[in-house]
Amino acid sequence: MPVVGNTKADVVMGRGSNFKENRKFATAIREMTENISENTSIDYFLNAQSALMNPEAREAIKDFFVENSVDVNEFADNPEGYADHKEMMEALFENDRDKLLEYAAIGSYNPVMGLVFPLHKNLLMNNIFDKGAINKAVAKTPKFTLSMKIRKLVTPDGEEIDMFTDQDKLYDAIEATAPAVETFVKLPLIPGSAEYTAAMKKITDAVFGGLGPVKGIDNLSIETAVTAIVITDAYGHIGDYTVEDTTGKLKKVEADGTVKNLVLKVSPRRFEPGYGEIDRQMMTKVTATYYTDASNTKTVNVYLSGFMKNNEIMVSCSDSTIGGVLIKSRRDTSNAMLRTCSVRWDAVTNIVEIPNAIPINCPISPEEVKDIKALYNEDQLSNILGMFKTVLGNYKDDRIHHELDQSFLTMPKANKFSETFDFAPPEGYALDFVEWRHKTFMDALDNYATYLIQVLNDPNVTISVIGAPNIIRKITPTEYTYQSPSSIGPVEIDYTRTVVTSDKRVYNFISSDKMRNNQNLIILLNPRNSDRVIYCIYDYQLYLSNEIRNNQMYTLPAVHAFERFKLVAYQPVQGRLRILNQTGMRSRIENSDPIGTNLMNDYTSFIPDMTGSKQVTEYPNNSTVYDTVNTAKAAAEGKAPRKVEPTAID
Repeated sequence: MPVVGNTKADVVMGRGSNFKENRKFATAIREMTENISENTSIDYFLNAQSALMNPEAREAIKDFFVENSVDVNEFADNPEGYADHKEMMEALFENDRDKLLEYAAIGSYNPVMGLVFPLHKNLLMNNIFDKGAINKAVAKTPKFTLSMKIRKLVTPDGEEIDMFTDQDKLYDAIEATAPAVETFVKLPLIPGSAEYTAAMKKITDAVFGGLGPVKGIDNLSIETAVTAIVITDAYGHIGDYTVEDTTGKLKKVEADGTVKNLVLKVSPRRFEPGYGEIDRQMMTKVTATYYTDASNTKTVNVYLSGFMKNNEIMVSCSDSTIGGVLIKSRRDTSNAMLRTCSVRWDAVTNIVEIPNAIPINCPISPEEVKDIKALYNEDQLSNILGMFKTVLGNYKDDRIHHELDQSFLTMPKANKFSETFDFAPPEGYALDFVEWRHKTFMDALDNYATYLIQVLNDPNVTISVIGAPNIIRKITPTEYTYQSPSSIGPVEIDYTRTVVTSDKRVYNFISSDKMRNNQNLIILLNPRNSDRVIYCIYDYQLYLSNEIRNNQMYTLPAVHAFERFKLVAYQPVQGRLRILNQTGMRSRIENSDPIGTNLMNDYTSFIPDMTGSKQVTEYPNNSTVYDTVNTAKAAAEGKAPRKVEPTAID
């Protein structure tokens, strides 16, 4: 009886994919199931429900899911981070297990569902955006509340200032409770005169308000100092300050020319502790230079002297050119008799919902499974699950990427930047473009990162740079703290991650083909060792079964799968850096002949015009052309011409 065909094909074409990595992972799965069978006598795929309910088998499946899910070398200096990772993986295992037991029928079990754990593990390990770039957490339920602690500084007037996002406002808010004010007084400032009484009232009213100081309670601060001298007549320039005679207020010079009461700032001259009856005293030399006209200057050396006692101030100057001074003072806060700022925190609670996922579904014909097994010795279900992993993994990263793009477009302008960096050096640069890139890129990146850090007012962050491999390879420093391996356990890793520590900053360079054809680098900040949250990925569940039929081919069994997760933005900041001239060269000539049609071995198909500049591109059909060419060629080479017979052309 004749036998036709082989049970295994000599060649299996896979459009560039042979699923070698899947086989390695499948071996680990088989070893897990064999271990469960030996210790519990339970076939995981035939009776996975019992396996998930058996304590010993459950621990074996859990160990398979949790162990070798991350490179332990990454957490060599961060054992707490590794503990957090294991805790999240254990939580995800429980999520998947609980959902599987919900779907399991009484007395039976869908064997496809048993592959949830290896498939989910593979997906989690190859997601590029959670590798130090974005916070990650596990949702125990599809709907939960999340309380965020908001720390605030509250001013005496009730204004609330966020300590993180509005950190630049904290100084002004606290200073405003006991503000330091500058007051112009004419010299000499000597007790006993009506002018003196008026000048002191001006100072105390500015510091304590219209009611003045409360006797025996309020005092001027020991920080009181002379901060400027005022020249009676001088030449002022636009941007200088003068003092109005009538109001004593400062105003800017609006036009160059001679002005009265020109203000010259000096380093603060404080009243230092004195002896005897005088509490505090001052004796200091001041050197100042000012313009007497548009082109000439004058330098004066003057001596200021004075004292402070019982909220009274005396100041005099050795030079009458100095018509007055600015005295800066504030309320003495030692008596605690002032309205101060306070702090408090609020809990802001948000309801987070993990949306229903968009599934993928693939029908499987029993005949198809058998035929493929017979023809190619390939397990069709394994191939489909391998492709499910690829599709779901790409979808997850692309969706997060899309949502990051939308977040970038809609966030406040102050929370983001978009810049360019040219790999080609400027004209006249002495070194080559590789040196230019290596010497300048990290410095530019450091400046951009500083801007984002200042938005958050929190330097305790990891700066992640995510991009296409052809760009990331060129910008990653050669000296690094950590670099991801090509595989972790039996799982092949389809990204490269390099951690670089520079000047107390941690840079995280991540390259992936999922960023291909994108000339932009995504720059994200991820807080370290704090409860600060910028973005967060909430992983929930992977569903896999053959219980749901395909909508178009409902008569056939089908494999149905989806992953539920959600990206949430809390205090988003981002940067985008577009790379110009990736090759490092500005000039580029288009390849108009990519297959080399004019470079065939038959020299007759490409005959240069040795006597002129015109190139002959047509195949010659007469001996005249050959003779002309060969004669010219021979003359150029110093040889005698040779006769070339024409070749017939079909």
